[in-house]
Amino acid sequence: MWQISASLEGFLSAISADPTVPLVFVQNGRSINSDYHVTEFKSVAVAAIDCGRHEDSWHETVVQILDGPVNKRGSYMAAGTFQKIAEISMKRLPALAKGALIFEFGFENAAMQRLKPEVKSIRAGQISVELHPLKSTCKPQMRWMESEAGSKNANCCSA
Repeated sequence: MWQISASLEGFLSAISADPTVPLVFVQNGRSINSDYHVTEFKSVAVAAIDCGRHEDSWHETVVQILDGPVNKRGSYMAAGTFQKIAEISMKRLPALAKGALIFEFGFENAAMQRLKPEVKSIRAGQISVELHPLKSTCKPQMRWMESEAGSKNANCCSA
């Protein structure tokens, strides 16, 4: 199974140290604008077949964030507010708790990307979450590299 290790449940645990501090998302060293908005939580079932004809399936939890206004400098959402929104969402859609966690975001709400979160620090009066772009991979090649001697079933792009 090819998925990101963090779940929404795990993420909430990681940011629970102080619910009153601002939750700041950062991508490429740049903080997203304050007054951002969590627009939706999506529970996504993925069924896939890769270039080596290997079928796979997994569950993703996608959190979409709308960037705040550039010219407005309000406050960042408190970690506890994000937690409450997520907990309400998980009550309605329990599958959100365990899926591979992915954030969707684009600065100034353009060119939205799929990103994996990493809680970087809980200090200086805020929680910083680094959002890293997901990378394309060839799963058969990865399976071959992970096996001891490779495998005929791990061929890339086999027809």
